[in-house]
This record gives sequence, structure tokens and C-alpha cells, in this order.
Amino acid sequence: MVINNIENITPTVRGDLKSKMIKVFKEFNITISISFLPSNSSTLGNCHNHTSEVIYIIKGESFVDINGKEFKIKAGDYFFVPADIDHKFYSSDNGLELLAFLSPALDPKNPDIKNIASTQERTSNKAI
Repeated sequence: MVINNIENITPTVRGDLKSKMIKVFKEFNITISISFLPSNSSTLGNCHNHTSEVIYIIKGESFVDINGKEFKIKAGDYFFVPADIDHKFYSSDNGLELLAFLSPALDPKNPDIKNIASTQERTSNKAI
């Protein structure tokens, strides 16, 4: 048994989003990612060709754009993003912290991620 700490993981940075990825044991074939988005910013839009995600909002509230449809999100919410679905997160004044479970696990040498052009930019990250 090995106990690790999230503070010992070097974050990856994509735009404003800072994520710490934990590849979980081979028998589960998942990656766990804890991500932090600073206040009044957004992630790069992306999708995964083969990887699905379950997202849990730890802290904050704002919006997520999933396949061009906007949903309000807040701490305690969770949702499923299937493979090959575009998604982009926006943060409000207090930032956004989320936990993602990705399956199958992401391979750092060949990540299953592609950036997408946002079809619509929000004029404000504050709640409507």
C-alpha cells in the first residue's frame, strides 16, 4: 500500500485551467483530475474522442457549455460528459474547483483530447 498526496503532483496547465492528474490503478483504468479555474475565466473548449468523464463540482458556481448548450453549475453538482462531446467551463467571481473521473484512463504520451473552437463566447461569467 502506498499513500500519496495531491500536493506532490506537478500540475498541467491548459489556458487558465490548472489540473493535477492521478492515474488510478490499472485494474480500474481511470484517471482522476482535480482542476482549479481562477475567477472570471474559462477553460479551452475540448472533447475526448474515446474518454468519458464524470464531473463533480467541489467549489464555486458558474456555467458549463456542453455541446453548445449552457448549464448552470454549483458546488455539489455532478454530471456525465460522454466521449466525443464538446465541453467548456466558465468560472465566476470565486473561481471553480472540480473533480473529474475519466475513463478509459488518459495516456500522458498520447492524450485523448482535442481543443475546439468555442462557438459562442460569454460576455460575462457572472450568473444571468
